[in-house]
Amino acid sequence: MHVIDISIIISFLIATLYVGLKSGKNIKTFSDYAIGDRKFSDFAIFCTVAATAIGGTTVLGHVGKTYTLGITHLLGQWGPLTYFIIGCFFVYRFGNYYGCYSIGDVFYKSYGMPGKLLAGIIGSLYTILGVGLNLLAMGTAISVLTGLSYITSLLISGVIVLIYTGHGGIRAVTFTDVLQFITLILVIPLLLVIALGKIGSFHNLMTQVPKSYLSISSENLHYYLCAIVPVMLLPSISPLQIQRLLITRNRRQGVKSYYALSLIILFVTIVLTLLALCTRVLLPDLSHADKVLLTFITNYLPVGFFGIAVI
Repeated sequence: MHVIDISIIISFLIATLYVGLKSGKNIKTFSDYAIGDRKFSDFAIFCTVAATAIGGTTVLGHVGKTYTLGITHLLGQWGPLTYFIIGCFFVYRFGNYYGCYSIGDVFYKSYGMPGKLLAGIIGSLYTILGVGLNLLAMGTAISVLTGLSYITSLLISGVIVLIYTGHGGIRAVTFTDVLQFITLILVIPLLLVIALGKIGSFHNLMTQVPKSYLSISSENLHYYLCAIVPVMLLPSISPLQIQRLLITRNRRQGVKSYYALSLIILFVTIVLTLLALCTRVLLPDLSHADKVLLTFITNYLPVGFFGIAVI
C-alpha cells in the first residue's frame, strides 16, 4: 500500500478517535452519557440516524447480493419505505417517551417490568448480532484492503470503537457518525463514477451486463416473498434507532431526519445497485460475494482514492 493511502487511513482513524474523545469530555451525568441531554442539532441527528442505517454490512452486503442475483435483490430493499413510515407514524409516539434512556425504559413505561425485561433480552440479542456483523464487515474490509491479518483488523476496528463509545457515550457516537456519514455519502458515488469510467459509459454498462441481471428472476423470487409483506406492514425499529429517537429535541426534529433518511436510503440503494452491476461486468468470475466491492477497490482505485475508499 502506498504511503499516501496509509497516511489517509491513519489520519481518519486518529480524527475519529479525537472527535469521539473530545465530544465526550464534559459528560457529568448518565443522561449526558445515554441521550446527550437531547442537545443535538438537526444536522447531527440526521447524520447519526443515517450512519446507523447505512453501515458496512449494508454496503458490502447489498453489492455482494446484487452481484450474485441482479436486480432481484431490490425486492428486499424496503428501507426507503420503512423509514418514511417511521417518520410518518412512529416518531410522533416517541414524544411520550422523552426522558427514557433505552428501549427497556420505553417498554417499562408502557408495560411495566415484564415489558422491560423482555425488551432488554431481545434488544440485547439483536444488538449483539448487529455489532458482530458490523465488526465482521470492518475486519473483513481492513484485512482485504490492507493485507493485515483478519484478527488484527478486527482488533483495530473493535478497539477504536470501544474506546470512543465507552468514553464518550451517545455524544461520541453522534459526532463520529457525522464524520463517518459525510465520508460515506461522498465515497459511494465516487466509486460508481470510477467504475462507470472503467466501463466507458452507462450505455456500455447496460449492454455488457448479463440480461438476466436486469430482470426479476422467478428462480430467486421465493427468497424475498416471505419478507415483503411483514416489512411493509411492520417496519423494524431496532434498539439503535430507538436510541436515536430518544435523543431528538422534539418530534419535528425526528420527523425531518427520517423523511430525509428515506430519500438518502433510496439514493444509496440505486448507487450501490449500479455499482454492483459495474463490478459484475469488470469482475465477472468472483466467488466470494462479500468481497466483491473490496476486490473492485483493490484492483481499480488509484493511489489516494484507494485510501479514501478504505476509510
